[in-house]
Amino acid sequence: MCQDIAKRLADYKNCMILIKSKSFEQASDKVAQWYDTKYSIEDYSESLIKRMAQPACEIKQKKLDLPPANNLIPKNFDLLPKDESLSKEPQCIEKTPESLVWYMKDDKFEMPKACVGIKVYCPQDADAFGSVEKRMFARVWESVIGEYLAEFRYMAECAKLDSSVTIL
Repeated sequence: MCQDIAKRLADYKNCMILIKSKSFEQASDKVAQWYDTKYSIEDYSESLIKRMAQPACEIKQKKLDLPPANNLIPKNFDLLPKDESLSKEPQCIEKTPESLVWYMKDDKFEMPKACVGIKVYCPQDADAFGSVEKRMFARVWESVIGEYLAEFRYMAECAKLDSSVTIL
């Protein structure tokens, strides 16, 4: 069924291309009745129809494939027995020069959750809010890390886990 839907969606006869730009305003020959918006309608050119009917992938070095298996989706939903020693206060279970890992069992709400914090050190790190340049540098790093984690964040979202990248 999915393949049938994909074939219908890939058929150029079932699609419409909309382009919005002020630069097309002079070439528009129609005006919308209610909003006085200028527009025009054109048929596809023969060359575009040919390219849509027989698409050719110009990217040869990358392999298109299914996404990796999502290992963030839980498989075991059994609740562990309540343990006062693990749910009383957070415990540091791993301490390295690069990171700290804390654990606390939730016996009250019985909801799994994880909070992960990462600090990125860089030469500009002394005062990220001290100047416009330093703030922009921090924002660029925030975007880079967010883009790098995009696929992981998508898998987390599919598993109903939240994530975010923020500069503190």
